[in-house]
Amino acid sequence: MTRRGFAQRAKSRFRPPIPETSRESYPEEAIMEIPKEQILNLIRERMGEGKAQEADQELPQNVDPEQHAGLLEKFGINPQELLSGGLGGIGEKLGF
Repeated sequence: MTRRGFAQRAKSRFRPPIPETSRESYPEEAIMEIPKEQILNLIRERMGEGKAQEADQELPQNVDPEQHAGLLEKFGINPQELLSGGLGGIGEKLGF
């Protein structure tokens, strides 16, 4: 067997398992959803009424910071702030 063949075989043999990241792998309690109106209020404060109206058209009624991270970032909200319990007082503004 050539060195390359051995390396290929070893590589595939010792590949770490792929972690499960689908929503189905988490219990219901682990999913955090925030009412859209609370998110809109925060966007109004940070980005103004125009962005809040745009967000109102795009965000679902209940916002999951993990699932909707891209949308939150688009409107100036760091999803990690929401998930970590509200750095910088964001949690208090959202009622957490």
